[in-house]
Amino acid sequence: MRACALALVLAGALGIAGCGGDDESGPATVTVTQTQTAPTATAPPSTVSGANRCPDVVITPNSGDGVFDITTENVTCAEAETLLRSSDGLRSWNCRVVAEGEGRKTTSCSQGDKVIVFATEA
Repeated sequence: MRACALALVLAGALGIAGCGGDDESGPATVTVTQTQTAPTATAPPSTVSGANRCPDVVITPNSGDGVFDITTENVTCAEAETLLRSSDGLRSWNCRVVAEGEGRKTTSCSQGDKVIVFATEA
């Protein structure tokens, strides 16, 4: 009896079925589901090498006055926004219109290895 009582105490501590029971179902089956998520690769905002796609810059809200489809190379989006908002920010850059049509003008500006390409309403 002592052995069975000791087995019951140990079984309770270990979560195992008791001694001498009529339960013939065998050991319990536990299913463990493990979900893995892939790490997200994002470039830090301070990265300046390579090409960046930047958010639009609104100059005058609800007017169409803004800069759209901005891509940069070797320039952060924050730097590009500052230059594009400034009335003389790109004066020292070499800028040229690379496409024009249907009320839209695309401009490319470069200075050394830095490039900013953007669209505006024509």
